[in-house]
Amino acid sequence: MVPLQDSFWTEKNACTYVDGNDGWLYCDGEAYFKAFIEACERATSTIFILGWDTHTRTNLDPKREGSAQGDHWNLATFFRRILKNHPKLHIYLLSWRPAPLYIMEREKLQNFKFTRFCHPRLHFCTDSHHPIGGSHHEKIVIIDDQLAFVGGMDLTIRRWDTCMHAAEDPLRKDPDGQYYQPYHDAQLGMAGPAAWQLAQMFRQRWKQANGTNIPMVPPTRVKPPAPAQAIAFFEDAPIAVSLTYPSFRNSNEVKQIAQVYEDLLLSAQRYVYIETQYLTSHHMVDILCRLGQRSEGPEITLVLPERLGPWLEKRTMSHLQYEALTKVLAYDFHKRVHIVYPYDQELIPIYKYVTVHSKLMIVDDQFLTLGSANLNNRSMGLDTECNVTIDARQQPHLQRSIRKALAFLIVHYANHDASYALQELERTGSPLQVLKSLRLLSPDKHLADFKLQPMPEEKIGWLDADLLDMDQPSALEIAMDRWGRMLEIIQRHLKVPPRMMALVMTGLAGASIAASYAWMFSPLYGNQWTLNFYPQNGMPHDTRLSTLLLIPILYVIACLLLAPINLLILLTASFFPALPAFSYIVLSVIGLVSLGYVAGRCMGRFFFPQFYGRHTPEGFAALCLLRIMPIAPNTLVNVAAGAARIPYLRFMGATLAGMAPGCIMLVIFQRCIINAFLNPGWTTVLPLIVLVLLASAVFRWSSQRFSNYGS
Repeated sequence: MVPLQDSFWTEKNACTYVDGNDGWLYCDGEAYFKAFIEACERATSTIFILGWDTHTRTNLDPKREGSAQGDHWNLATFFRRILKNHPKLHIYLLSWRPAPLYIMEREKLQNFKFTRFCHPRLHFCTDSHHPIGGSHHEKIVIIDDQLAFVGGMDLTIRRWDTCMHAAEDPLRKDPDGQYYQPYHDAQLGMAGPAAWQLAQMFRQRWKQANGTNIPMVPPTRVKPPAPAQAIAFFEDAPIAVSLTYPSFRNSNEVKQIAQVYEDLLLSAQRYVYIETQYLTSHHMVDILCRLGQRSEGPEITLVLPERLGPWLEKRTMSHLQYEALTKVLAYDFHKRVHIVYPYDQELIPIYKYVTVHSKLMIVDDQFLTLGSANLNNRSMGLDTECNVTIDARQQPHLQRSIRKALAFLIVHYANHDASYALQELERTGSPLQVLKSLRLLSPDKHLADFKLQPMPEEKIGWLDADLLDMDQPSALEIAMDRWGRMLEIIQRHLKVPPRMMALVMTGLAGASIAASYAWMFSPLYGNQWTLNFYPQNGMPHDTRLSTLLLIPILYVIACLLLAPINLLILLTASFFPALPAFSYIVLSVIGLVSLGYVAGRCMGRFFFPQFYGRHTPEGFAALCLLRIMPIAPNTLVNVAAGAARIPYLRFMGATLAGMAPGCIMLVIFQRCIINAFLNPGWTTVLPLIVLVLLASAVFRWSSQRFSNYGS
């Protein structure tokens, strides 16, 4: 923490505020990636990368990626090349460890690719030190502790685009050759004390996630990237750094970004220009409503994407945003709020739109703030975020740079001359007047009025803001984290890694299930206390009730130590035919839920006093979603449900309904594999092929519907 030396900046809205920084604003991926390449090629000691996502096959420069060069400019190849050229350079890459819900859209075996196939001086680590429902959302690069990039762009796929945002750009495609729609974002490069502060923050985060210290590097003067890629240059600028950190374990809550947005908006006199992916934050909506009620206040221009992305987002966040915008416009008594979106006539026939992913706000030529935080509730309190703000008060040269940046941002949506927009902005002082004049000059491509109308898709009513767009961890998440932390302490004392513990318990459970199966064929196996399930050659014709109890007991023991339940289901399906296997699985799930629920109910008042008895979410459909989406180990969810005192029968019913489809598919899939192996032929191989094709189709559909590569 650097002492704050300005009355506007306090510990509530910034963690540091320092003078003497040079800054460069980059508009869109082409410009930022070129600056990133140039800066990394000049690095001598360290490159720190903190991101929501990274991808080894990210194409950093499609215009230079010729067929003769192959993958010369993908991220992994680029890292190998600069590490080879700079023998003292180390790269530290800290990426969010995604929740299981995101796994199907993330790069497979990424850890292995970065650590094994890249270079020994590339250090890769994933970070899950956050509430269960949260994420690490920052997008930061720091080079030699002296140069940094902060904004909305990760080093991942589907980020690159030019400022033209052409409707059909042949270079705008992902590594699989899939074309994606136009994509707008912004990133700020800066050299000076602020970059050094971000480097120290990265070192703390790395130690927290990895347990090791990164050595300090000797001070060196880093040559910044060529300014030709930037749309504005800020010389000798004061820069403030603001953070969002959720309350988690021993870490205190930090809501500096929410506070700095409030302070900047309430200080506005003439205009506010905002670009954001979402507007759903209750806090931000309330402030905009306060501004709208003033008799004298700033004009507000809000740039949003025309519509939101995947299927789930359309049916949830779109409705939350509709409610937020409706409220803002209802309190706009003096008609000063103008909501616009990037319109392009050429995109209409191909059913595409410009994805506005930037998180940027400009106020009165005085402040420019941008970073990773969207104007939604998650970014204000649940996810970790980082924003930087250039303070241009009483500094005319910085104010002109801000106007230049604003003029370019507005005019680039119309592909018009930036000098015209700057001239109009300096003449009128109004971003709204500039974009209105551009509509006349460029009728086919400009910022058009956002048409606010009820969403055609039905809202999924049980998915409300408290479940999807929370600004703090829920009671259920806190309960799950507490239980998980207890198990971590036990594992730490045993000096056994969590993954090794899970594998050992799964192996022991599998061996026990195999022993139970073998026992059923032994002479010791009797016929008393039996149930006839099925007649099948080569299999026992009955099953003892003692066996029905034995398998659930093995499940309970293994899952209490966080053995993956899906592996246990596959093991059960391997040793027993479909009907008995499914019966064992259902009984085991009932036993797991009951034991975990009772444990949470009994111990909740002692271990979870802050939230004992609070039962959200309690809707049946919401609980089904909780069981379908693997947000946490099965045991943690059961214990947390008991601690939160969710009604038992409702929770049990939702568990069975949510897990049944997956269990049935796993059992059928495993039986098909075994049958095809034991009795190869079309009658056994064909069902397996059909299942694989069906699973692939579901996977592809889910990836398209639920993809969050725009986060």
